Amino acid sequence: MILSNPTDENIDSDALDAIYDDVYTDDNLWSLRSLLIFRNGKPVSEAYLKSDQDITTKHLIWSCTKQVVGILSGIAVENGIINDIDDPISDYFDDELNNHEDKSDITIKSMITMQSGIDYNNDGEDGETDKMLRQIPDNSVEFILNRPINATQGTEFHYNDGNPHLMSALIQKMTGKPTDEWADEALPIIDRTIDASF
Repeated sequence: MILSNPTDENIDSDALDAIYDDVYTDDNLWSLRSLLIFRNGKPVSEAYLKSDQDITTKHLIWSCTKQVVGILSGIAVENGIINDIDDPISDYFDDELNNHEDKSDITIKSMITMQSGIDYNNDGEDGETDKMLRQIPDNSVEFILNRPINATQGTEFHYNDGNPHLMSALIQKMTGKPTDEWADEALPIIDRTIDASF
């Protein structure tokens, strides 16, 4: 892929320099390994903050998958696959919610922002993801929807794997394709080196 430049892609070069200065000097960003900027489907700038080997070295991205699912959710709205982020998930999960009416008014927005109110704990071997993989690995949607509600949706941010996992399942259902397969179409410029499907 050919690197473009900020001017040709209508990006303020001074503002971009300021962003890179901030990234290189902010101690809170100690774990950031690279920063790539794309505009109009073209790479505009890139920097590797720890090692030039990061250009080709694969790293586990862990929770970056949550952001990718959020981006894919936005693309799904843009393409009319999802009507609106304020839609309740019951508009998309009909059969799945048969035994979980308490979840029917949870919105797409609450799922994307991890404010669904579903009690889902990631921590340790007792975390919900580990339990899900042990108990019902073939029906993760049922496992997550079976969790209790512990907060009114939209009132509390709770970082967890359950919400993006459900969003991935919703995207799969609406596109008829695994999330990573649809991502290959929706995000053709990204070379994914891991399986982002759930």
